[in-house]
Amino acid sequence: MSLAEIAEVIDKSTDEIEGALEKRLFSINKEVQGLRNQQNVIINIIRNQGNIKNTRILTKDKWVSMLRAAGLDDDGMWNWHVEFERNSPEAHQDFLESIGISSDEIALIRNKSK
Repeated sequence: MSLAEIAEVIDKSTDEIEGALEKRLFSINKEVQGLRNQQNVIINIIRNQGNIKNTRILTKDKWVSMLRAAGLDDDGMWNWHVEFERNSPEAHQDFLESIGISSDEIALIRNKSK
């Protein structure tokens, strides 16, 4: 928020402040999703060139591999999703998006985790 917008919000009622903050949160979420989309394009380019190991990007395949190395089987991974969804559903959504999972697969995972 700009300083002018903050000054306007300070002078408003609690409902108006909450509405303004929700609007900003929505805007931030859209910006983050745009950045994730850019990451996915870059991942695909890098993957095609075989350099994915040299990035800071975590993919679904890397994450599953780490969970398996930590001893989780399929049931353990689903329990992990269930706990993540129960404790922080929005963060669960963000995480799934961040590792490049499609929106359809995210919906399936989240629905099965409820």
